[in-house]
Amino acid sequence: MRDPFADYVDEASFFPYTKLIETVALVRNLMEAPHNVVLITADPGGGKTLLLKQVLAADEESWSVCTLQLPTGGAPLRAYTMLRDDLPVIMVDDAHRLEPDALAALIKQTTDEGEPRQFQQVLLTGLPHTAALLDTLRHLVPGHEGIREVPLPPMGLGEMTTYLEGRLRSAGHQGELPLTDGQVMRIHVNSGGYPGAANAEAAKELAQEYAGAASTPSPRKGLLGRFFKR
Repeated sequence: MRDPFADYVDEASFFPYTKLIETVALVRNLMEAPHNVVLITADPGGGKTLLLKQVLAADEESWSVCTLQLPTGGAPLRAYTMLRDDLPVIMVDDAHRLEPDALAALIKQTTDEGEPRQFQQVLLTGLPHTAALLDTLRHLVPGHEGIREVPLPPMGLGEMTTYLEGRLRSAGHQGELPLTDGQVMRIHVNSGGYPGAANAEAAKELAQEYAGAASTPSPRKGLLGRFFKR
């Protein structure tokens, strides 16, 4: 049985809180619009990769995994691609890892400036500072709608409670939420309402509460693994 708040990303991790579902729908609509670049931003643990997986899942058979070799050289990027109007749409996770010249080269390939267009659209996920970098590259894309940023919204307090309950169920825990209302509020405030940070805060709360359960946690399961054993 896995720890409920360990760092893993799968279908069971996705909690469809209202604003996130609305954001998934917005991103899918933007992919049909004439934007060269769509950037999804959030802090670490903000749900960027989970959102990307939801976008992929909506039309899973059309997407293929590929490696993307940029003209600037360097290691190829893992990406996802599908054809639209005879040109590929490319999705790249963790675009904040790209060097500025690599990001510029990627954006240039969504235009007809200089060389024939290579991509219909590029969808990126990245940390908030990626948006500032893209702002410096807007001159590469014609039209004021060439680049669109979509910040990921946080969960509300009520949604945080439901998220934590769901995370526990996905790990096999049954019964009531082993956190008080005060602990849930503290998790919500300290995490900013984002799932990755909420997992870390919830693990911290439980570890502190049950630290006295054993003087030496099992190296195999750890404290949370022992607490949530069947």
